[in-house]
Amino acid sequence: MKHTETERVKLYCLTEMCKKNIIISCTSHCSAHKHTEKSFFNISTSQRTFYKMKRNTITKRRRMESTVESELVEIERFKSCSRTFIVKNKEEIIDYHVFFSYVSEMLISKLTQSSQQSAIKFNLHVDSTYEQLLTNEVQDMSFKTTNVLACKSSNFNSLLNKMFNKLLSEEEQFISKKSGWSLKSIDCIQLRINKVNPLKGGSTYLDLPTVINVKNNDNECFKYSILSKYDNRLNKSRFSKKYFDMLEKKSGLNFKCIDFPTPITQLKKFEKINDVSINIYSLDDKNVIYPLHITNIEKKNHFDLFLFNDNNTSHYCYINNFSRFIRSQRTKNCSKLIICKRCFTSFGNKPCKSKLWGESGLIRHKQMCIKNKLGRPIMFEEGDDDFIYFKNYKNTQRIPIVIYADFECILNPKQPVKFIQSGKKPKTNITHLHKLMSYGFYVKVDYNILPKKLIKKFEIPRKVVIYRGKNAAKKFMNSMISIGNKINNIYKTNLPINKLILKEEKHFQKAKVCEKCLLSFKDNNLLKVRDHCHITGNYRRCICVKCNFQLTNPSFVPIFFHNLTYDSHFIIRELGCNDKDIHVIPNSSEKYISFSKEIAPKFNVKFVDTYRFMAEKLSKLAKILSEDKLRFRETIKVFSIEVLDLVTRKGVFPYEYVDSWSKVNDSFLPSKLEFYSSLTDENITDDDYIHAKNVWNVFNIKTLGEYSDHYLKTDVVILADVFENFRDLCLSTLELDPAHYMTAPGFAYDCMLKYTKIELERLKCPNMLLFIENSIRGGITQSTKRYAKANIPNIEGLNYNSNEPITWITYLDCVNLYGKSMLTELPFKDFEWVDDLNIDVTKIADDSEVGYILEVDVDYPKNLHKTHNDFPFLPLNECPPNSK
Repeated sequence: MKHTETERVKLYCLTEMCKKNIIISCTSHCSAHKHTEKSFFNISTSQRTFYKMKRNTITKRRRMESTVESELVEIERFKSCSRTFIVKNKEEIIDYHVFFSYVSEMLISKLTQSSQQSAIKFNLHVDSTYEQLLTNEVQDMSFKTTNVLACKSSNFNSLLNKMFNKLLSEEEQFISKKSGWSLKSIDCIQLRINKVNPLKGGSTYLDLPTVINVKNNDNECFKYSILSKYDNRLNKSRFSKKYFDMLEKKSGLNFKCIDFPTPITQLKKFEKINDVSINIYSLDDKNVIYPLHITNIEKKNHFDLFLFNDNNTSHYCYINNFSRFIRSQRTKNCSKLIICKRCFTSFGNKPCKSKLWGESGLIRHKQMCIKNKLGRPIMFEEGDDDFIYFKNYKNTQRIPIVIYADFECILNPKQPVKFIQSGKKPKTNITHLHKLMSYGFYVKVDYNILPKKLIKKFEIPRKVVIYRGKNAAKKFMNSMISIGNKINNIYKTNLPINKLILKEEKHFQKAKVCEKCLLSFKDNNLLKVRDHCHITGNYRRCICVKCNFQLTNPSFVPIFFHNLTYDSHFIIRELGCNDKDIHVIPNSSEKYISFSKEIAPKFNVKFVDTYRFMAEKLSKLAKILSEDKLRFRETIKVFSIEVLDLVTRKGVFPYEYVDSWSKVNDSFLPSKLEFYSSLTDENITDDDYIHAKNVWNVFNIKTLGEYSDHYLKTDVVILADVFENFRDLCLSTLELDPAHYMTAPGFAYDCMLKYTKIELERLKCPNMLLFIENSIRGGITQSTKRYAKANIPNIEGLNYNSNEPITWITYLDCVNLYGKSMLTELPFKDFEWVDDLNIDVTKIADDSEVGYILEVDVDYPKNLHKTHNDFPFLPLNECPPNSK
């Protein structure tokens, strides 16, 4: 295929000897240069995403150039099975609702025409262009729906409205995740139609086991499979038109409400008119049986059908023995198996306390299964670890080298711009554009672990590094990669253990338990070993061989920011500096819990947010720490102890005054009015301004740029002190280093496992899982009035008003239901079903060693309904009957 000049996209051939820009089709290029195409496709994820976007842009351009009409035009066809139509937005409509109304009639007309001969599948695909008003960046976006089954009797207007709502929902999700993007144009909408044969009954007889397969010669196999339930003949597969007509009259079923061949979309209609229930099963590509259509309520007159698909051939059959039909997929046991037709969970006939069994077990299971989505929970199987317990002993080691960092920005004022989405009220106003001005970082080394001469040898910076310049983001990333590589080289040191002194050898010989897992060497048949630091060769402790395998040097260096959500926007743009992998743990497409950049094989620099451990402003954390001045160890190293009060107090900076690089060179401190913040609509206090002047004078600051550097340096070392004290506390009390973790919840979970020494038994019975999930409470009530005042006489400290009625406050709702339950006894092992239902719950102590999770049926007296109308007891989080 030849490419025009407008279709050329610059890509990079990664072969070392070539390194040329090539067009998107690299076959001819690589052939001419004797390269394999792998040289082109061996690119990183970020590069691949970039090239994919470019390819999508070209594909969209071709579609747009394929027609100049504003009507529905066919642009693609594959044989007679698949057709694609397009409607261009020649009217330049900028509202999705208006555009969908504009194209609706054209789409309905084409769908009605296409569904006359056979059932169809169709979906919609919208191409649009979005603009980032902050950076003027333009991005092509596509929103599409899943395929929907339809036939000539389908309500296409209703189906299209559902699809339009789905497209609008996708667009809203995109806008919510991509802040700052605004719709520039709606380019076109595509209608993709596929003919459907597999999901309608055919006329071909197929030989299948365990089912009644009528040898019909017309398109009514759905009818014959239903009527097979009433067939009492020995040879049920033999076809006789008269006989089945007789069965139809005898059954009393109405088949006039459906088409032949019968698409699955008409089954609900057939079920409703005839008051029956139907399940349809089929085979996937691996010949595994799966549910295709499952009724919510299995009625007295129920049918299980099998829909067999083979290329363009399909056929309905009646399943007369579901257990036998599904058994080979679930077990090799030839005995009778009781199976849930909805999720394929099986039940044995032998009594068992660890799981439900028998017909009664199936009945109980169905009550829970119907409340959950279709599918079977994936449970831990035999052979998996039966218990959850603390295993991360490597996290008990302090990471010897961590980095603390922070950024400062210039706030360029922008003409206020409002983002308006499809006629909605504006949600975001742009006032300033943040440009990175400077960065600061401090490499914190634990010299109790690593000697200073080693740090000096590898040229690790020992002072706070401050850089101010227009290329700050790029230079920061290069510095992190450079320092990260040096740290990796330190960690790769592997010295043998030094000869133990007499005291160390005696310590090792006397040890009876592992100093990490605390297990007895003798009782657990564990081999004890001499653990040593592989960097220095020094003996550390006596541990078991299992723990010793875990205590390796770190495979990453953490880089801590306070409120990384903000700073990450500057870092992310520089992560593609090379083709090394990027690993992201996202909250959304623009907000990240953490992310890391591979800088060497199996070694990363990992960016972590300290705010996810301590959700307070840094100034407040510093104030808490200032109760003991000696805790500011890193700050004292940078500044003298005499000025500690000056640097640890909350500083102020005129962010909105510094709106250009020229302001950085100002040789004076701006006036108090210039410290005003439009974000909080507040100015600083007189004390704050006096403090700023003291800092300027005491540290002999010459320019506003130097003041910014001092402000940045202070933030970095205070962050280091705050988090280092937090690490010290956690290591001394919980023996875990939070620097190994990314959030407080993940850290707290390991703390719980280690501190309690609990072994949590995994649930292996899916019915137990369903039972517990259905027992989840909450989400029922809320407090809409946040303040209530009691009016009670003779209560100390309460002003009683005799003119008002006496009112009491009673605590009825548990606001923190989860937290309250965590303070009580919790289940952890030996889960089993209870046979004895005559349990008196009033006689079970709250701290009993055996607990129960109960599901009960209660009678709610009618005389209490009105009284309890606002706050009923035992509420269920379910939709009421006859409601949506």
